[in-house]
Amino acid sequence: YLVGAGANFHLFPFMTDQGMPATTAVLVISVLSVCAALGGVLFGFLAERICVKILMAGVLISIGIIFFLVFWAVKSPVWMFVFAVVYGIIRGGVLPLIFLLWTEFYGRRSAGTVLGIAGPFRMAANAAGPVSAAIFFDLFHNYWIPFSVFTVLLIMAGFMCLVAKPPVSNA
Repeated sequence: YLVGAGANFHLFPFMTDQGMPATTAVLVISVLSVCAALGGVLFGFLAERICVKILMAGVLISIGIIFFLVFWAVKSPVWMFVFAVVYGIIRGGVLPLIFLLWTEFYGRRSAGTVLGIAGPFRMAANAAGPVSAAIFFDLFHNYWIPFSVFTVLLIMAGFMCLVAKPPVSNA
């Protein structure tokens, strides 16, 4: 949530700061959004055929790497549209997979409780992502640090998915 909100909020100013026209930046984000919607559907189908834990790890590691590559892609509108399609499709898998993973780990009977308890933390992270990136941008006048941190966090989260084990019930 921290990375997703921070990246989404700052992608437009990042592109325009690099010299991309505002209309092109808006179109890139629009393509990314449509592709993310399609990606959610795609990854919903994939989750029925592939272990959700492995799928989520692949998604997080992939979007971490792809998001890092945006530093070089932004010089060319063509590459930004390629980024928007690929990143959007893969990024679209995050939300459905998070809920499937939590349900798989904690069971359907506990899903509401787990999601409810996690809600305030998700919302706090959702707010902290854009704010922290803005602070770093204001201090250093570029997005290198926050976008690099986002990349590292995504890749770490992907590897954590691979080693995560569901809790053991004492009942």
